[in-house]
Amino acid sequence: MSDRIVKLMGAEFTAPTGLAAANSAVDASLVKVYHTAAVTVTVVTSANAAVGSTTFDAGVHYVQKAPSDKIYATAGKFTPVAFTG
Repeated sequence: MSDRIVKLMGAEFTAPTGLAAANSAVDASLVKVYHTAAVTVTVVTSANAAVGSTTFDAGVHYVQKAPSDKIYATAGKFTPVAFTG
């Protein structure tokens, strides 16, 4: 992924940490996830039905989702992005 250019689609924000606070990350279909320790990320539909969850090691990772899907994590930061090039 180092040869891809990341297009910012919104500002970085603190990841919501529960279903009640989950959001669509500005209707992004691609979300950059960053944390300094392991983090579990969960994606749900707009009706709160589970899509899936996974645990990432510390660092930067990307999650693709439907624009209306909501996302939350145990910690970290989210940034709505897109890849170009």
